[in-house]
Amino acid sequence: MAFTYIAAKLYSHYREIGGKRHKVFTTIALATLLLMGLGTFKRNMAFATEESMWKDVILKDRKSVRGYNKMGIYYEQHGEWDKALAHYQRTIKLAPMFPNPYINIGNVYHKKKEFEKAEKWMKRAIQLDPKSALANYNLGNILREAGKTKEAIKVYKRALELKDDLVAAMLNLGSLYIKLKKHDKASYWLKKNMEFRDRLPNKGKKVKEALKAHSTEKGNKKEEKPPENEL
Repeated sequence: MAFTYIAAKLYSHYREIGGKRHKVFTTIALATLLLMGLGTFKRNMAFATEESMWKDVILKDRKSVRGYNKMGIYYEQHGEWDKALAHYQRTIKLAPMFPNPYINIGNVYHKKKEFEKAEKWMKRAIQLDPKSALANYNLGNILREAGKTKEAIKVYKRALELKDDLVAAMLNLGSLYIKLKKHDKASYWLKKNMEFRDRLPNKGKKVKEALKAHSTEKGNKKEEKPPENEL
């Protein structure tokens, strides 16, 4: 804006003078505006997509922890697992005590159904940040899908100790207790989940379905008790 104002004033001045000075100024002004326009165009193109934006960040700073991690997230979201893993590994080399890329690598292996690797990386994230509810919850999901039901229950409970409104963890606990035929505990966690139903998609539809299935399987209802610390 400032450049445009000054250019307009100078243009008006040289126009009054006329002659070669006016032509020279006009040529210089047009060339400057063209260069500025090209610069803006290139900058906009660099940020046209999320991928190009983070590539641009990395290109300008080869030690950008955030750039490599975000680039990995982009590739993970688009199913390009190998590229995602490569960028997360690079993030770890730059910042080995940063837990996020460990969580992200665990998530990638989880999606690839490589549960042993997923478990290993998620546990490394927890070692770096034992108070990470997200890492504990993700580990619970990995263990659940790997068929390690009792271990998954313990980890879900630990995640809920760290963040008591993890509604998905409550739902998963209820489902796992149904699988183990521990009906009182299943009922406890499913109904506890219902307290947070407004935070769930479809306002607790999944919980209601689980409760209905649980009630059918359970038969006569017993007195509800809170779950114990141990299975």
